[in-house]
Amino acid sequence: MAASLTPAASQEGVAPHATPERDFPFYNGVPVQVGGGRWALVVLGVLAGAAADLLVDVPGPGWLSVLARAALFVGIPLVVYALAVPGHWRTIFHRMTGREVLTMLGFTALSLVVSSIAGVIAGLVTQTHANGMGGVLHGMGIGDRIMTFVSMVPQLLGEEIFTILPLLAVLWFAVTKLRLPRTAAVVIAWVVTAVLFALIHLPTYGWNIVQCLIIIGSARLVLSLAYLVTKNLWVSTGTHVLGDWTLFAIPLLVS
Repeated sequence: MAASLTPAASQEGVAPHATPERDFPFYNGVPVQVGGGRWALVVLGVLAGAAADLLVDVPGPGWLSVLARAALFVGIPLVVYALAVPGHWRTIFHRMTGREVLTMLGFTALSLVVSSIAGVIAGLVTQTHANGMGGVLHGMGIGDRIMTFVSMVPQLLGEEIFTILPLLAVLWFAVTKLRLPRTAAVVIAWVVTAVLFALIHLPTYGWNIVQCLIIIGSARLVLSLAYLVTKNLWVSTGTHVLGDWTLFAIPLLVS
């Protein structure tokens, strides 16, 4: 597998409208060529992290279990990814600029609007299930509520890693193996990983696949779009955190 990770000979494959450091990494051999075996390893790491997030349970307050699962959800795939692309794992992270902060806020507002519309549509076609976290938060004291909101941050970072690393793998496959144009490959990766993200939420929403595809899938499209536009995982993570905090905080404030 060592031969599948080689320095790029040139940067000719970079899209003309994007600087090399802000184009999607690896799909065109920049900054290095990453082979299929290494991408398979990355996807396995993502799945292992997701399994830990679903199965690990820690005694004590609910936020502690969330925090422990989040550490595995983030740590396992990032370690595997770093091993698969040694020296280049930071290509999905960039220092936030003021413009990206505004972009993050804009996508947060868009995600809330899309989620609201999707919720109405889902309610018309299926019996929807509420997220159990809302009820749990209502039964907590103020201290546990604060810790729960804090513990959401690494958990949601894990969800971004769960989505974006496979998105890059699908993008690489579509361009390298299927020989698709960059734009078509991006759209396919965007949609495929949104469906994957929706499906992992099935246990949370009573295994209602229609609800998950409509509500979670559409919200995921917006969150992923924040990454597609900026090529910065911090932007999509910030969008995700602000959106979920808002969705859980409003019922608490109203009550």
